[in-house]
Amino acid sequence: MSRPSIVYTAVVRGKVALPCSIEPPGQDDEVALVLWYKDDIPAPIFTIDARGSRDLESARQTSVDQLGTRAVFNIANKPSFLQLDPVNEADGGEYRCRVDFKRARSINTVINLRVIVPPGEPAIFTESGKTLRGLAGPFNEGDPLTLTCKADIGKPRPTLHWMQENRVIDEKFYFDVDRNIVRNTLEIPQLNRSDLLAVLTCQAANNNITSPSQTSITLDLNLKPLDISIQPPERSLSAGKSVELVCTSSGSRPPAVLTWWKGDQQVKATKEDFAKGGLSTSTSVLVFTPTADDHKRVIACRAENPSIPGSALEQNWRLDVHYSPRMKLTLGSNLRESDIQEGRDVYLDCKIRANPLTSEVIWEFEGQELQTDKNKGIIVSSSSLVLQKVQRYQRGWYTCSATNREGVAISNRLYLRVKYSPRCKETQRRVYGVSLHETTSIRCDLDADPESEIEYTWAFNNSQGKRADLNPVTASAHRTSRSIINYKPMTEQDYGELLCYGTNEVGQQLVPCVYQVVAAGTPDPLENCSQVNATESGFTIECTEGPWNGGVAQSQVSFVAEVFNVDTQEYVTNVTVEGSPVFLFKELPNAENNDAGYRVQISALNHKGRSSVTLIIAHVLNASKYTQPPRLMVIRPVIGIILGLIITIAFVGFFVFTLLKCKKYQAQNKALEPQKNSKKSVTVIKADSLNSQMGPSPLSCSESLFDLERGPDILQPSGLASNEMKKNVVSTTVSDYCEDDDRGFSIDMFYKPALAGTDTPTEIPHNQTTVSPALSRQLMEQQIHGGPIVELYATLRQHHGSAAQRLDHLRLHKGGLSTATAATTAMGLGDGARGFVSVELVDMLSTGNQVMMLKPPSNPFHCDIHYAHDVSIAKNNFVFAWPGAWWSQWAPGIYCLGIVFILCQLNTQCIVNGNVH
Repeated sequence: MSRPSIVYTAVVRGKVALPCSIEPPGQDDEVALVLWYKDDIPAPIFTIDARGSRDLESARQTSVDQLGTRAVFNIANKPSFLQLDPVNEADGGEYRCRVDFKRARSINTVINLRVIVPPGEPAIFTESGKTLRGLAGPFNEGDPLTLTCKADIGKPRPTLHWMQENRVIDEKFYFDVDRNIVRNTLEIPQLNRSDLLAVLTCQAANNNITSPSQTSITLDLNLKPLDISIQPPERSLSAGKSVELVCTSSGSRPPAVLTWWKGDQQVKATKEDFAKGGLSTSTSVLVFTPTADDHKRVIACRAENPSIPGSALEQNWRLDVHYSPRMKLTLGSNLRESDIQEGRDVYLDCKIRANPLTSEVIWEFEGQELQTDKNKGIIVSSSSLVLQKVQRYQRGWYTCSATNREGVAISNRLYLRVKYSPRCKETQRRVYGVSLHETTSIRCDLDADPESEIEYTWAFNNSQGKRADLNPVTASAHRTSRSIINYKPMTEQDYGELLCYGTNEVGQQLVPCVYQVVAAGTPDPLENCSQVNATESGFTIECTEGPWNGGVAQSQVSFVAEVFNVDTQEYVTNVTVEGSPVFLFKELPNAENNDAGYRVQISALNHKGRSSVTLIIAHVLNASKYTQPPRLMVIRPVIGIILGLIITIAFVGFFVFTLLKCKKYQAQNKALEPQKNSKKSVTVIKADSLNSQMGPSPLSCSESLFDLERGPDILQPSGLASNEMKKNVVSTTVSDYCEDDDRGFSIDMFYKPALAGTDTPTEIPHNQTTVSPALSRQLMEQQIHGGPIVELYATLRQHHGSAAQRLDHLRLHKGGLSTATAATTAMGLGDGARGFVSVELVDMLSTGNQVMMLKPPSNPFHCDIHYAHDVSIAKNNFVFAWPGAWWSQWAPGIYCLGIVFILCQLNTQCIVNGNVH
């Protein structure tokens, strides 16, 4: 059973209720199922199933995805209805509600839903496509105006009208079906003053349910000035007497800009007055004293609205006086700009028109006055400038100025272009590092005028003086000042100099560009590394590059920083950067618990390898240091003074006790020393010279091996070694005295020959502490020819009787140290700091030799204790390094010596400034 169709109307984005009665025909009947259908869709779009429920309120409601949560069936209302909120355009159509009862026949209700789509909001455009809204313009008075209004058509089709003051001024519109829009174009032939601030409205409507969509604009106009006048009227003027001229103009919007002109030259007004807002009057006052140079000139006042071309009004006031000099600078009449080349003669003309005549003419080049200088070929006269055999550096801007009794005048600026043959640009790469059988692109950048059509010639000079011409790769058209050649050295003789010549229309390059092709290598280590910033979870480190990057392009060099925990020696993270060696570390794990800091290993890297490592200790900000409860820091002044005295006395006691023990051990050491004439020397390397070019420094064992208070002798970096050094080098026994000392220390010696023409290191066999005879003979032969012969490295270690372990061998490389399994102390005497022992260990392992370095305090009352990287620390082996000038910082010195004293008491032995304790 069905009921007649019902028509409902709804508006898009509104809501609608579609009724459906669910009242059963009989009192003993109930609703079992409510189904909603739309159009010809066979499946229901909304369902209420009460067959498994106690009542209709608890029945399950389901809807298709098209409706979603927009559809709700209201059973409380009489009659019940299906509400759609919000309504979509696609909701329009025929709906059928079928109600199934448990006993009675089903009832169908048919509803036609018509959905109205209001037209879109009108948009107003200018002829150029610019969108207008609110205050539109400003438009110029007298100009035509075309405005187009567009709106989406909607459903049903709307009307689109132009209105002004509630009256329709244009009702012609048409539909663009392809774009689904309606359009109305309003054309105003000419804007008048009466159109100022007029309101124009575009209105679209397609129903009487919703308000029409409309957009309004207000026209803003620029208006022309109406009149202009100068007071007083024209009259004769006497030279030297002031005159005041007043110019007035009205009717312009915005106010007219008044300018004063003397002939074609603008004159600055003495005073200006502009009324604000609306139609206004502008006033400008010019006060000047006429002179003879103003004769027959015209003073003009011009009123103009700059926004309206051609709106200017002008009033003239003719003068009867003289005029000042007028200047014009040109090339000589027989010269053409394109013909001026380096080495030719050039002259410039300064044309002067003045009354009275000029008394002086000045020539300037790039702002600097020129004087006659025949040695440089510069000749200055009143009306011309001669440049004999003009040079490249003389190209630039020239001016001339003239003076008479009325004033000074300056000519126009003239740029003198001087063409010249090619020459090398200074800022270009001159050294290229490349391996054998490797291709590199070498660029030749030239400075020339003109730059176009430069012809390039390449040649190669090897180390034997042979020369060969090469073929370049043609540069791109927009870089005619550059030529590129791809070069691949095949043998050692292919290393040498590449020469680049250029030729342009002026001539051939006189001095070629020289590029050195060398064997590529690893870069120098980074320098001047320092921590520049810190946060609670990270820090920033900046370095500067070493002087040598391996001879490769800068883009092929990268920088690596590896971070290790100082306490645990564990790897944390790493950063690789290019361009500039600036390393930013963020969000380091467990940074808030790291008080000791991080050890950062920094190196430079190119395709040939990695530089030696630069070490730096970095810290993060520890917030807990700044968040302790204030009450813990409260100490009464008297108690603070007492505590300070106690601590000071304790530290002094520690210090005195330590010195006494040092003297005691020194006395014992002297008793064990050999005779003076059995003196032997070993060489130790300064920590700050591991990557330098200086040679090592010898340390004498004559009085005490550990007496570092003596100043070191210096081994010269080149030339023949001294006789004493020769003895040290060829000795087959390193040191009977220093070898297995009763004091529990030994010295392991390793030699590296500095052989000419090779970087290959010589390795000493495992656990060898003496120099073999064959090596001694080789070293002596090299010593005869001069130059640095050998570098000797010493390892200081502590042992305990027969339990002492020997060290593994070292692998030594030029420019730095690396090792397989050795713990090595690089000891050196610091310049100007007596007894300074520096420890720098990188990637070194050993179980029987442990090293600790106590560095000088970096700030007051703060002492850093650092362990060498990857060294297993034993509790009874320490080396303490302290600068000889520690007493210059007595507070940090006592503080750190106290720490050393405690460490020495907890362990078997300790070395302080080289003395056993």
